[in-house]
Amino acid sequence: MSIDQLDLTFPPTVPAVGRYHETPECLSPAALYSLIELSDDELRELRSACESEYVDEANGNVRLAHRTRFVGETLQAIVDYHLEHCHGEEYDPIRFIVAVSKDWNEDGVLLVTLDDDELACQPDKIRLKAKRAGLAVANLQIANMDWEDFKEYDLDGEAQTDDEDDGQGDDSDDSDDSDDEGDSDEDSDDDGDDEDKPTAPDDPGSPEHGPVPPKRNAPEGFYIGVYAIQGVDLKALINAVNFADWGRKRQDFNTRLQAVLPASGDFIANAMALHPRRCETNQWLHKFLFFIADTTDPMENGVLLVSLGGESKHGTLTFPAGATQRFPCDATDAVNLGVVAMDQGIRAWTRDQGPVVAVFFYGPGKESVDAAVSLWDREQEGDRKHEERNPWEQAFVFPPDEECPDDGEPVAIQYSLEEALRRWPGFCYANRFDEKLVRNLFICVDKADVKREGVLIVKVDWNLRGGIKSAKDDDLVGKAEIWRVDGQTAYEKFRGLVDGSVAWEGGRLE
Repeated sequence: MSIDQLDLTFPPTVPAVGRYHETPECLSPAALYSLIELSDDELRELRSACESEYVDEANGNVRLAHRTRFVGETLQAIVDYHLEHCHGEEYDPIRFIVAVSKDWNEDGVLLVTLDDDELACQPDKIRLKAKRAGLAVANLQIANMDWEDFKEYDLDGEAQTDDEDDGQGDDSDDSDDSDDEGDSDEDSDDDGDDEDKPTAPDDPGSPEHGPVPPKRNAPEGFYIGVYAIQGVDLKALINAVNFADWGRKRQDFNTRLQAVLPASGDFIANAMALHPRRCETNQWLHKFLFFIADTTDPMENGVLLVSLGGESKHGTLTFPAGATQRFPCDATDAVNLGVVAMDQGIRAWTRDQGPVVAVFFYGPGKESVDAAVSLWDREQEGDRKHEERNPWEQAFVFPPDEECPDDGEPVAIQYSLEEALRRWPGFCYANRFDEKLVRNLFICVDKADVKREGVLIVKVDWNLRGGIKSAKDDDLVGKAEIWRVDGQTAYEKFRGLVDGSVAWEGGRLE
């Protein structure tokens, strides 16, 4: 069946989504549905493709719906199902993805919203390449781009010309209004003298007054300030925290440089003293959260998020004054899952859950990892399941199940205990900014019946005194002990090993 033969009609409005207008935007995964026949393996491949440009490999943002297949049915049937079954935190209640062609790699997928930018409960859909879908959902969730922005691009993510836009483009001469989105000067935002033009996002402006701010607020409702020490590649830094490759014009970047700081001295104190003055210049600058690139290699060492103290938008959370924490230098972790989530009141400054444990699964254990995690969920605070928790709330992380070599084709990783040990240093390095990840212990689910046959706790013997970077290529095969423990109490024992209340009873791996 071709795409043209599918019934992709919508009702004019979906009033049921109005209940989400007064709640903070969720960062839950988008549900994936299919209107055409796809095998289980094809659905998993499609889900993986949809996440391929999403940065957070440990926590994807596309998930197969509990009922995925709607073959022979209509898009309206999917809408009805989604409204009834996807209103918690397990799935994004507003947006979802639909497969409409077996050749989805060429024909793309549908991205559906049940509520457009006007909050009028009006549904809409666009077709885009599968690899763009997951990142598109993330950008919509944190208002990095709005729905109308996406409609300006074609299937491949290229900006449409006026001719391609079905005659709906602006017919006025480009020279009439330099505030038009089509302005050829990427750093121009408005007519007027050069002194009044907004400064480029990677330009710190004058030392006294800082950069000239944009003429309008960012879609997120605020801009985020960045301070950098001398020696940082400023353009690379600002590109990294702005999804620079995803079509947003540079003059619309929401994370913008505010000053270059001397590499010597207390640059944190200097930035904290300078930021209120920058807020006087830019009324839309976030008042109490900003970043500092405190080393000359922020891609390797991350950036500091600094809090001057304040409350989230809905007054649900309070943030401490003078506190700092380190984030990866990228837009997903630092901006989306950091500042935006905190501003919306859905992420606290500190993480309350216990130690974070990596869980490998292989052999018969592939079919039982969900059962194992369900058992361990009982040991966590709160009553939400693992899959319902936001990425920063999850106590279990899972190493990637595939990797992409130079040719770009994903290859499944065939895990075993030895393979887990070989990949463990690299995994710890990739997750080096997660302070709660336990680096000398992990769990392997290798049996079909975790209640009866248990799981393995693996203890690795390696020296991290020189830092994770110096140890990322260590060979740990032959340098580990294992302890098979009861599956139901595995996480409890794991926590006890971390806090010292449980003694190790394992033995050397032969």
